[in-house]
Amino acid sequence: MEKGRVRVAGAMAKWCWIPLLALAGCGGGGGGTGSGSGSLASYDPTAYGNAPVDETQVDGRDRTTTPGASDVSDKSAGESAPLPGAQTSGSEGGGAPSTGGTENTASTGMGSTGTESTGTGSSGGSAGGPAPTGGAGDAGTDSGNSAATPKSDGDGGAPVVPPGALLALVQGGWKTTSAEASRLYGPGAYLMDGLWNINAERINGRDTIAGIRFRAAYSGSVASIRLYWSDGSGYVGGDGGDIRILLLPDDGSARHLPKWSAAPLATGRRKPGEMSMHNSTYTTPSHRFSPDMMTGGGQVEAGKLYHLVAINDAPDPSQNWSSWDMAFTVRTNGQAARWFDPYDFAVLYGWRAADSLTEPSWQDWTVDGYSAAYMVPIIQINMADGRVFGNSNMETGNIDLASRIWKNGSANPVRERFQPIKTRTISGLSVNTAKAGGSGGLAWQILDGSTVLASGLIDQAAANYQVDTGIIRSGTGVMAWYDIALPSSVRLDANKYYDVQFTPQGSSVWVFADQRNGSAYGFSSPAAFTESQAQHYLNGQWINANHWDKSSGGGGSNWRMVLHQTP
Repeated sequence: MEKGRVRVAGAMAKWCWIPLLALAGCGGGGGGTGSGSGSLASYDPTAYGNAPVDETQVDGRDRTTTPGASDVSDKSAGESAPLPGAQTSGSEGGGAPSTGGTENTASTGMGSTGTESTGTGSSGGSAGGPAPTGGAGDAGTDSGNSAATPKSDGDGGAPVVPPGALLALVQGGWKTTSAEASRLYGPGAYLMDGLWNINAERINGRDTIAGIRFRAAYSGSVASIRLYWSDGSGYVGGDGGDIRILLLPDDGSARHLPKWSAAPLATGRRKPGEMSMHNSTYTTPSHRFSPDMMTGGGQVEAGKLYHLVAINDAPDPSQNWSSWDMAFTVRTNGQAARWFDPYDFAVLYGWRAADSLTEPSWQDWTVDGYSAAYMVPIIQINMADGRVFGNSNMETGNIDLASRIWKNGSANPVRERFQPIKTRTISGLSVNTAKAGGSGGLAWQILDGSTVLASGLIDQAAANYQVDTGIIRSGTGVMAWYDIALPSSVRLDANKYYDVQFTPQGSSVWVFADQRNGSAYGFSSPAAFTESQAQHYLNGQWINANHWDKSSGGGGSNWRMVLHQTP
């Protein structure tokens, strides 16, 4: 297992070795920029027009009689191409987004709800806060030790990493409702490398069924769900069909499938043709994210597994059909939810003979993956008492194009600006990044204004950034997780601003990818992580990250990182 050396600064600073856990098989998956106050401005969707159908959107339709197979063409390149199990759409060129639809991204764990504290932002203005400060110097190179456990400090004693400082990676992953999982605070609990749609339609003599499995975060009644309904050619047919949504219990089997024989706990229905959302371009973009009301009680119990399934009841589902968008990570980046049990939050694909009422056959596109990817749902589950949970990663900058991914040197550090809604105590941090070349490490700091609360260095000797072209022709970034235990805990007070800053050292170039959350389209905390904002330093000022236009800023975006709260 590859490692990177991490140095932390503090009263008892020592060298420690932290496993790099993001390569294959290791897991791992606003408004304009703020004014001078540095506030987390609410996002104004008009700043992007009606945003793009991203070139990372992949058509998951099964076009053959063999489940799981599909023919593919890269429409972005305008030619046939053997991209495994997928069909991409849109332009792979960079630049500003075209009109017609919006894909946002965000990541968050399933935790308690909260209200974003926002300020007034002005597009293109300074994000406020201090200029980048110098990080720790490059302290040398990785000695090549490949042991899986942290290295001792050289005196024969115990590993340097404080016990409990970081949420451990455990076999099978933590339950999303566990006390351990609640220690993760930040936008990187779920990652995203692209969008993949799954359809409720009839094709090749089979009726296909879309499904989502989730572990209930709360007990109570499910009032509605908010999904990402796809639009445009290839993602919806005719009038969109007549989609019946069922909330079902889990069957209790080892595969954790919907209990098809059970009476639905709640039902919902969506007829896209009645919402003017089956056009090639949305006339009312909010329909894509408008909630689907659930009736029938929908009582769920915290900690138990449940399923949502979408069945197309249209008389001609081969012509009139709809699809949900899901997020995916390429297999080389591992599961989207690095720390969590993949059974807890998953995408299921079902099929049965046309007009059949039998239980479908199912594939689990999260636990087992599909093609070259692992899926994760995009959904917010709204409880009758107002609490919500889910994940609303909707758009990614992790495409290996200069116009999308971020490859920064020492003059262009990045930071995640936090404004916690309640006081938190932090004992570690994890960041998903990689070194693209040059000499030097990546300095990190936790800042309260200009006061350094903690600092250190990620000392990655050799470049470790890779590009996966298995799904997206222009390539998906393959990065690594760096886990950093703080020498002592750091307190983040409620409603104050704190920055977690990353500054490349020497001639090194480090790669980052932003993710946009769905807060502009009705998704709320904690499904959308709204207590922080990704920013980068450009032309002498900090501006909010916007991978569509890196010079003008944006909002509702986050870097792929989390903070570990003290156990």
